[in-house]
Amino acid sequence: MKFRNILIKLTIAVLLLTTLCSCGSKEAIEVTVTEDCDYNFFQYRQDTCSNEAVVYFVLPYEQMLMFYDKQSGVCAPLCGKPECDHTDYACNAYFPSSDGLCLYNGKLYRFYESGKTIVCSDTDGTNKTTVRSVNTTLFTDNFTGSYISDPSSAFHRGWFYYAAGVTVVSAGLTTDYARVIAYPIDSDEEGTLIYSSDEYKNVAIEPYGDYIYIMAYDDSSHDVSRMEIVRYSVETGESETLYKGEKSFQSRRFRVTDDAIIFCGCTLEDYTIYKLTFGEDTIETIYEGTYYYTYGFIGENILLGLYKADGADGFDVSIIDQEGNTLMETTVEYEDLEAGRFVIPQIMGTDEDYIYIDTRVWYNDYPYESIIALSLDGSEQTTLWSNAEEVNAGEYVWN
Repeated sequence: MKFRNILIKLTIAVLLLTTLCSCGSKEAIEVTVTEDCDYNFFQYRQDTCSNEAVVYFVLPYEQMLMFYDKQSGVCAPLCGKPECDHTDYACNAYFPSSDGLCLYNGKLYRFYESGKTIVCSDTDGTNKTTVRSVNTTLFTDNFTGSYISDPSSAFHRGWFYYAAGVTVVSAGLTTDYARVIAYPIDSDEEGTLIYSSDEYKNVAIEPYGDYIYIMAYDDSSHDVSRMEIVRYSVETGESETLYKGEKSFQSRRFRVTDDAIIFCGCTLEDYTIYKLTFGEDTIETIYEGTYYYTYGFIGENILLGLYKADGADGFDVSIIDQEGNTLMETTVEYEDLEAGRFVIPQIMGTDEDYIYIDTRVWYNDYPYESIIALSLDGSEQTTLWSNAEEVNAGEYVWN
């Protein structure tokens, strides 16, 4: 099963994997990625990305960028410097913010929200350079406010896209905006505002082919959200509204195909998946069921997950087709985890055999994290990496 629009050629020698783990010297990893990016798993957290050979993820408690090599099983910081403590920008694995991580055009890109800078490196972490700053007049004019909500970013066809809701208070009045801006990656030229509306307070984006698809919405009510679906042409800079009306929408959970947009809505009682076919004015319901979250797509099928407050209850995972038929359903169990811990699982990607899941506890005093591989048929679960031993021994602390 191949990710769309991505062509990857990756060769890693055994010596390279050994030295990565020990922070010794290493050779470059050869990777070729087309300029269209696959946002198959576009999530609340944007601190994971993967291809057919490697999974990248950020340890927020360590502020460290990690890699897991699927073939060798090596998991280590993305750094090859001898005696490096991984605590400052001189380290290739240092990642103080986890706001944007993406494999794009043969490089590993990072967006630092705090400094508004784009950084890229080779896929082994070497040759890390600052590509450009987006801390420009365009950014400050559109994203200076009392509150920035649900920011997201994307790299596509030579451009960097940033989307967020912003709350502006002026003369005692509060106004919410949903906005999307774009910057050229290979120059310091000013960017452009491609979407702005004061009718909505949140926005999500996904690149696909010649377009950037924009979902602006107001989820202040769990019953029905007001939303607008806009298609922005990368080539012409023109926008087209595909739908505007009342429909619930679950933040960032949507997928674009050649002929439709599939998106997910939820209320406190139920869960629904919708489909808007291009050229049609109506939205059809293709699934109604248990209160799952949509985590992504595997081919034309939909990957669902349900996490619970008590980590001991595990993580329910389900795959359904676009007719709503259940193809797989199982529960992922967490190993060596204290009962009652609140775990946030994250789908990191898939390949021909497995779903890769990052599990994390959001408490500074117990920064548990593990990487789990779940077979596509749900019959096999393997913990690829975990810091449980160190955490339970009190050796992990917040930096």
